[in-house]
Amino acid sequence: MKKKTSAIALTGILALLSTSALAALPGAIFHPRGAEVVKTQEDDNSFAAEFRLRHHSFDKLLQQIHQHAENQGFSVTTSAVSPHAIELTFQSEQQELGILLEQKDYGEIAYKADLASWAT
Repeated sequence: MKKKTSAIALTGILALLSTSALAALPGAIFHPRGAEVVKTQEDDNSFAAEFRLRHHSFDKLLQQIHQHAENQGFSVTTSAVSPHAIELTFQSEQQELGILLEQKDYGEIAYKADLASWAT
């Protein structure tokens, strides 16, 4: 019985930790449904997030990220495309958003977002 209680408590703690990591994401960074947050890092004027997705369409995800960035007031300034990856830079009046999408294995996508604010 004690092991079962410990397992339930551990599950609850992990759920709270994953929820707090999601809540900390800035609105400018698109968070795909079903994505695993691998890492987040916040500095004075920047925020970085890494996600892992399985069984997602690379093209659809790219379209969703692009649409989300435009809805947040960003526009594309640079892009680099290779057979299994795309790198985009978006800018708004006060921020820059760097996106890297990589097709890892079949059905697995690595998505990294770096958001930097310019000091005024």
